[in-house]
Amino acid sequence: MERLKAGSALHSVRPVPQAAHPEFMRQSSWNCIVMIGVEVKCFSSSFDFYPVYDGSASRTPLEVELRGQIPQWYLDRHREQQAFIGPRGYYLYENAKAGVFGTIIEDHRVICPGDRQNAHLLRDRLSREINADAQHPAALGAQGKLKEKKSPYPVILLGNAGYRVFGHWTIDILPSLWLMNKCLLAKGLNPRSFKIAIASDCPRWALNMMEEIFDITEDDCIFYDHYTEVLVADQIYIPSPLRVGAVFHPLTNDFADELSAAYALNPKWQNNKKIFISRQNVKSAVGRTILNEEKLASIAKQKGFEVVDPADMSWPEQISLFCSSSIVVGGFGSGLHSTLFSSGRTVVVPLGFARMNWIQSGIGAVRGQRMLYLFPVQEDYPDDHGMLLYDEGLFSLLLEQAIALA
Repeated sequence: MERLKAGSALHSVRPVPQAAHPEFMRQSSWNCIVMIGVEVKCFSSSFDFYPVYDGSASRTPLEVELRGQIPQWYLDRHREQQAFIGPRGYYLYENAKAGVFGTIIEDHRVICPGDRQNAHLLRDRLSREINADAQHPAALGAQGKLKEKKSPYPVILLGNAGYRVFGHWTIDILPSLWLMNKCLLAKGLNPRSFKIAIASDCPRWALNMMEEIFDITEDDCIFYDHYTEVLVADQIYIPSPLRVGAVFHPLTNDFADELSAAYALNPKWQNNKKIFISRQNVKSAVGRTILNEEKLASIAKQKGFEVVDPADMSWPEQISLFCSSSIVVGGFGSGLHSTLFSSGRTVVVPLGFARMNWIQSGIGAVRGQRMLYLFPVQEDYPDDHGMLLYDEGLFSLLLEQAIALA
């Protein structure tokens, strides 16, 4: 299997001209700092940001097909998923300490690096958790009560609160690592001279993904237990995210296209495949159950769809499957986020719900995909677990429309 070429060219966004920016920009911006035991505020924090690729407007989502069956509020949220995303590059912290979820410990404060919106979301989560638990690792780290683990190497910090969730690796962590490699090469640095800093309880499947795509093995990583340790390094590099909120920088297309080209089409999958993504085997702490999923799957089969569970496939097989699919139908969530590797010719039919975010609309926008949303006719949340029921007649109509569009 051919892996990604580290130095392959980007085409959608040009690098920042060196004359347009200094070598780095000393930023004083909306980094989020948790004031332990006092209050939560947004403070400015000075750090070095190295821009490598231009900022760019995200792509505008295409209009949802069959809009008449969707409440206006949902249509408005879909259309809103567009924004200007600033230059992409990396942050550099000197003589720094890394804490839980990829935070930086500085002067008894917890800094959430990254773009304003993403950093605020993490800040808000940590604030709630610290207020509920004074022994939270973020609080203990800022108070100097956790063990320090020293790295003899400069490190690339892969921090993300969703590091144990497949979908966050697909749309956040792997794209950021890909970008970091590009940035280092653009600066004349060898990515192999860095260690990947990652939580010690990182799932095995995630490590397998890094090895498959980037040829990064466990020997290339430095693991730290971010619940009991802080990682100390002379240099900590943090790549910019390609996703900000629910919108994606156009560089995301380069990441997706490179992976699609590297894995090509698996002979097992025919082109123009129609697939229904099953969620029946998904186990999630804050999960959802589609009450009539078996019936929906049966309707899809009658119309020529294949019911698949991506969890049963290897990572290359998953990419190949989504690359070769002309229609993808399934419940909103990590499984459907792999439409990032589907082309603009693919029609996507997400089974949405009231509490979902709008990341799927962002994926559809950056990839230029047409979408047909379906929302439940019944939606309940006993014990915070979603119980969703969809109109089977309308579902059948949407599949017919998707087939016509494809």
